[in-house]
Amino acid sequence: MNRMDISVLCRWFVLVTGIIAVSSCGNVTEKKDNPIEEAKEIVVIFRNPVPLKKAFKLKFGGEVLVNSPDFSFYDGLKLRPFAPDTNKINDTLCFSTANELILKYKYKVLSSLYYRFQPGDSILINYSDSIIDVSISNRKVSKYEANFDLEARNKLMPGQTYSFLDKYYQPFPFMTDLGKNVAQKKRVDKERYFDSAINYFEKEKYLLDSLKQQGLILESGYKFYHKKNQYLKNALLLNDGKLGKPETDKLIRDYTDSLYLTEPFFYRSLMHQVVYLRCVEVTENIDLGNTVVKNYKNGFDNIVNDSLLNGNLKKNSLKGMVMRIGQYFSKEELKQYLDKYAEMYADTSFVDHLKKQYLLEFTNETRQKDSLILIDNKGTKHTLAEIIAKHKDKVLYIDFWASWCAPCRQMLPYSHTVQNEFKNKGVAFIYLSMDKNRQQWLQAVKDEEMENQPESYMIINAQASEYIKGLQIRSIPRYLLYNRDGVLVNKNAPSPKSVELPKTITKLLSEKKG
Repeated sequence: MNRMDISVLCRWFVLVTGIIAVSSCGNVTEKKDNPIEEAKEIVVIFRNPVPLKKAFKLKFGGEVLVNSPDFSFYDGLKLRPFAPDTNKINDTLCFSTANELILKYKYKVLSSLYYRFQPGDSILINYSDSIIDVSISNRKVSKYEANFDLEARNKLMPGQTYSFLDKYYQPFPFMTDLGKNVAQKKRVDKERYFDSAINYFEKEKYLLDSLKQQGLILESGYKFYHKKNQYLKNALLLNDGKLGKPETDKLIRDYTDSLYLTEPFFYRSLMHQVVYLRCVEVTENIDLGNTVVKNYKNGFDNIVNDSLLNGNLKKNSLKGMVMRIGQYFSKEELKQYLDKYAEMYADTSFVDHLKKQYLLEFTNETRQKDSLILIDNKGTKHTLAEIIAKHKDKVLYIDFWASWCAPCRQMLPYSHTVQNEFKNKGVAFIYLSMDKNRQQWLQAVKDEEMENQPESYMIINAQASEYIKGLQIRSIPRYLLYNRDGVLVNKNAPSPKSVELPKTITKLLSEKKG
């Protein structure tokens, strides 16, 4: 398999104060923290938007797949992922806010660029070969004020697409060959990228000072990018083990909720990374079969017992642990730690949200062994036996997949093609998701244009089900075929991309019922 998923840039930063997607004018209005500052509208126009690349081709073959949003907006309150409608000539996004607006742009798959806008700004984003150019139409600004990150990179690293920071956090995609000593080569590369990144931070500080002296960047922009430089440099030092316990203890002691709420979000990222390294990184690894994770349950307990942690930093770090427990551990364990969190904080919106997303109201169903329990996109329960019975006399093709499974999702378009080929010919395609998080499943269903699929479900009791255990479904994608008598005839059916699938289905259709 030539595709792989990777984590991009920061190892630990979960912003759990709220994530909202917005797509049209007038639907984002925030309550002002400071009543003296009037909220003003910020208008962002995406002109002729095109889909941005999601894959990075490796020099030794294959490619890296990154499923992160093209854009994210941060207005001091919430991070909002956004994907422009590529079917529109102009897609317009409007914010009413008293805060400056930060745009994070996924640049060339593996990198990120940041832009900052003031209340009242009108911004035009043009596309050129999957790269954006940002201009501010309501006030006269220099190219550095509008596009500092990209202009600084072009000036300080001419001819280079990716920063040394990108390469430090993600050295693998930039290797020219794997060879025998991949781990050693990775360490050597990281050391080299570390030194170069530190040098870049120093050059960028001098550039900012020079631009300020020449009047080519506003005071507010100077402060923002200077702080970004400082916090990202500290995060790099922390990640590389150059900041010890005395330094991290000082960062924690100097922390205040005021800083957490008013500093650029790079500060939040840095502080959450400090919490991760002191409370989570120290826990043991747990092998879950398809992945290895830290013991986030012990991480939760360590955060609770860390006497230096307080305020929103502690609260949101615990939220992050609960979310990771939900992602990797059982629903019973999630409920246990969600209850612990609820005892500490009167945060009913977060608690209710997770209960809904992880279907904790179906706790009894998750323990059922005898039948495979499913839920559709409207929240209605079904069993696989009911679905099979409903399609009596039909050939059934069952597709086990998940939102997080890149190979599964690569096969879905092929599956839909075969489905259309056998439309109204006595074949039913049934899609069963192994997701734990209902929202992630629903989002993937939407992204894959499966909202109108008549037989699309999420499995509630995958861990307990004897059906799953009997089939030994330890990895996905996985496909099954039932004949017209409702008998499972192929436990490892051909993939949708295989030329054998249409032949096999045709053969099953031609067979007489028993």
